[in-house]
Amino acid sequence: MRFGRLRLTSLFIAALGVAALSLAAVSAAKPGNGGPEKFRAQLAPVPHPGDDGGSNVTGRAKLHLRGDMLEVLLKARDLSAGLPHAMHIHGKNAGELAFCPGAGRADDLRDDGLIETAEGLADYGPVQVSFTTSGDTSMASRLALDRFPVAKNNGKVTYRRTLQIPSDIASNLDEKHIVIHGVDINGNGSYDAEPKSAGLKVPLEAELPVACGEIRPK
Repeated sequence: MRFGRLRLTSLFIAALGVAALSLAAVSAAKPGNGGPEKFRAQLAPVPHPGDDGGSNVTGRAKLHLRGDMLEVLLKARDLSAGLPHAMHIHGKNAGELAFCPGAGRADDLRDDGLIETAEGLADYGPVQVSFTTSGDTSMASRLALDRFPVAKNNGKVTYRRTLQIPSDIASNLDEKHIVIHGVDINGNGSYDAEPKSAGLKVPLEAELPVACGEIRPK
């Protein structure tokens, strides 16, 4: 009898151990119970076939999401030096397939051989979050060039900020894209006032998308 009780006790303890391990595994799989949800994006050049000779901009982003708080670390290179570069999360809300634009988008609105932001909207959707350095981060700040990161003399940018984003965007972050804008096409050290973009009526050079990447779970 004593042996039987010991055996039952050992089995009970073992079962408790298995249950505890299972609960720990479930908890670890749910970022909300501890660490953040982790995402990444690899940014590749947008293939302008026209006057700028094609973008060379590349980059990567790491994103950590806790609820609706998004911590962003983005690094990019080969940007136009000394100029601000608008950076956004673009996306669609209707579950449509989104992707980075190909060279075929260059002549949708204006036959200039460049893929303007408005020409890429059908692919990656409108701006949903603005990676500004301070203040508002909504779509309303999508063209606030005075609050976007400025590329160093070597053409590199490092952006780090924690943002509060809308819950509907946070819940579908892996369906979004990160897009970087801005290129000094003629190399004169500034964004020329003319020509204006076809859709946004802002300097074309300032709004041209130069790198794009899909946000994926890490």
